[in-house]
Amino acid sequence: MKKLFPALFLFSLLLSCTDSNRSDDMVACTEELRTISVGVQHKDGSPYALDSVKTFIETEVGLKDINIFNDFDSQGFKNCREDGIYPVTGDGLTRHYPDFVMPTKWDEVKLVGVVIFVGYKDDKELFRKNIKVYTDACHVFCDEKDLAVIDLE
Repeated sequence: MKKLFPALFLFSLLLSCTDSNRSDDMVACTEELRTISVGVQHKDGSPYALDSVKTFIETEVGLKDINIFNDFDSQGFKNCREDGIYPVTGDGLTRHYPDFVMPTKWDEVKLVGVVIFVGYKDDKELFRKNIKVYTDACHVFCDEKDLAVIDLE
């Protein structure tokens, strides 16, 4: 009997680890919230307080305003100004993107689009930052090269 129990345990373990139980439509996401942000700072490294920002996405018919700050209260933007870190997009914010359908398979990745982040000071455009945004069935992400900190005077 002592030899039978380990054999049955190993057999049941092998059965539970086969791909026949896995479904390509099953998606298990982590509960973390991911955000893509742009850092804006003075040349000395201190945070740069922008007066306003706009966020657009390129579409077939032109640029569409997807300013996610409409989802936040005024304190949220005040915090961004103090820290010099401005969110561009994040998990759950793809509802702002026209005709975008989230991937449903665990290994599927889609390009959401090119998001254009624009910073303003004294009603003057200071910069435009293009960021290619991707998503899998759970989280948004971008190429690391798109995350450079913007240095301003």
